[in-house]
Amino acid sequence: MVPALVYFLGLNQHLAQGTSLTVIFANILVVFNYYKAGQVNVKFALILAACFLIGSFFGSKVALDVPENILRKIFGVLLLLVAAKMLIGK
Repeated sequence: MVPALVYFLGLNQHLAQGTSLTVIFANILVVFNYYKAGQVNVKFALILAACFLIGSFFGSKVALDVPENILRKIFGVLLLLVAAKMLIGK
């Protein structure tokens, strides 16, 4: 979502990241549908949610202090690493 917000809607990197994180929290109805269908591991979800909240809080503190051009490059490298892992890994 972040690359789409940057390149198609013209948002800067900081605004795109903040917007995408807000969308994640707005998806409670989607979560409810998956929960009703028995497709949510509640224990793992709560652990991951706690880690996500803590990591996002401290990560945002760091990211907001990083210049946009550097942040964009870091984000791009992370996307490439994840894509390579998906293509090469099991």
